[in-house]
Amino acid sequence: MASERKILRKLQQHLDKQPVGFPRALFGADIRLLKHHFNREEAEVALKLTYRYESLETIHTRVKESGIAVPKLRDLLYALSEKGSIGYRKTGGVEHFCLVPLVVGMYEGRVFSLTEPYLKDVKRYQHSLRYGASLLGTGIPQMRTIPVERSIKIEQGLTGYDDIVRIINDTDGPIVVLECICRKADMMKGKPCEKTKRLETCMTFRDVAIALAAFKKGRRIDKKEALEIMRQNQQEGLVLQAFNSREPDAVCSCCGCCCGMLGLQKLLPKPIDFWASNFHAAVDNALCTGCGLCEKQCQVAAVQFNKKMKRININLKRCIGCGNCVPKCVPQAIRLVRKEMEAVPPKNYEEMQETIMKQKSKNYTAKVINRIVAGIAARQ
Repeated sequence: MASERKILRKLQQHLDKQPVGFPRALFGADIRLLKHHFNREEAEVALKLTYRYESLETIHTRVKESGIAVPKLRDLLYALSEKGSIGYRKTGGVEHFCLVPLVVGMYEGRVFSLTEPYLKDVKRYQHSLRYGASLLGTGIPQMRTIPVERSIKIEQGLTGYDDIVRIINDTDGPIVVLECICRKADMMKGKPCEKTKRLETCMTFRDVAIALAAFKKGRRIDKKEALEIMRQNQQEGLVLQAFNSREPDAVCSCCGCCCGMLGLQKLLPKPIDFWASNFHAAVDNALCTGCGLCEKQCQVAAVQFNKKMKRININLKRCIGCGNCVPKCVPQAIRLVRKEMEAVPPKNYEEMQETIMKQKSKNYTAKVINRIVAGIAARQ
């Protein structure tokens, strides 16, 4: 047991050096969580991986001194990839593997084998300020908000990475739809989602979809069904959050009652500092009738109805530009406004990870913690 714990501690430290990080937790919560993802042998192999995709041959040059042959190494890497503990892709017929963060990565990979003990250990680990700071303190967010279709006028000229229809239509290769792990986890706890009864709302493309299809995970769909599912998601008021890249490998459709990221957003005093979006909502109070439907529709508490003034206020510190309030407004008093400075995302997942890594510093966690604590203090 001591030997396994020692190797998992080394792995925790190794994961913490990657772009998003995996900080040490009190009372061994980090080690208990890692046990769900890696046994001792798998952890030793994971110690030889980095956040960059590398071929089996390249990885073997770092593990061959341990006596692991190429076939055995591939079996271990393949097993880790299949259960979502590491990343996998196949390019030009060559398999590549890499480390992935807990979120977005290892945690989402457990959607196919979710258990109550795992959820308890995730909760113990994630409910710490250090982990929250590592997740938020990435310089650029891992996810970006895409506005819903009906919130954007044609003349606004959406850029491709902000247009969900173009993201789907321009995708080459398979599309795989998955159950939302956050919604599934809450249902297992006896807390049904307030926005939708459907679980299959998250969508994957490109490398992620190819990997899932190879492991026979999720459900493969065509573009017609993908567009229909996405339209249902938008009709039910779900927030579209994609990988923060111009060629996103995944788009989640999130609700404020279940989603871990939106739940975290509600706790922050100024969440827009940690979110990527090119739009925000604006209200014309001359047209507003004070019905309050927009306030009920908002998943992040950014729309607030002032009963005394009988007017809607948009809290720009909280608004992430999802646009769900716009189609709910009958008198068309709310619209989405493009921000002056457009946030152009990295090209793909690899470029996003490299960008995060370049901005990472030894004291990044402390800086984020200080910002959060200062914001909370100012709000009190």
